[in-house]
Amino acid sequence: MLVCRDRLKKRAQHNKETTFTDDGFIMGLAYILTVLKLWPQFTSLNWFRSITKKCTADYEALTEEMKSSKDSRNVHLKAARLQAFEREFKLLSYTFQSARVFFAIDDDIE
Repeated sequence: MLVCRDRLKKRAQHNKETTFTDDGFIMGLAYILTVLKLWPQFTSLNWFRSITKKCTADYEALTEEMKSSKDSRNVHLKAARLQAFEREFKLLSYTFQSARVFFAIDDDIE
């Protein structure tokens, strides 16, 4: 996803009004979870929390690597890639939370 976004940015330098959104997958997933009433099961996976923990562990490993590595450029590239991944994941999480609110169904109405 990040590679596709970067390619689009390079192509869009001529046209400043180009935007990129990738919320269709998340909206579809939220819709399916709502229709099949699988929100509790999905929530129990703790998927977002586990990805956040993995990013934290990766940052800690990178910090240790920065201390011991002589090739700082390689470590900085890894850090930049990890930051881009974490930023993209946060955007995905925000979109998912918005989709969850969008598809919220009040059981009292039925």
